[in-house]
Amino acid sequence: MLRTTILAAGLALAATAAFGQSEPLGDTVAVNGMEMYYEVSGEGDPLIVLHGVSTAG
Repeated sequence: MLRTTILAAGLALAATAAFGQSEPLGDTVAVNGMEMYYEVSGEGDPLIVLHGVSTAG
């Protein structure tokens, strides 16, 4: 009984999180001769994530 209740609660929580978010909107923009891809999702202040940036050297 307890195992079934926990499983049902987990499935309900997973379904709620999956359907509660909208698909991100993605597009490309030309920047210095390159095509840069970006996505817009969620609400609130913008957050920019740069991959591959290194401080070593």
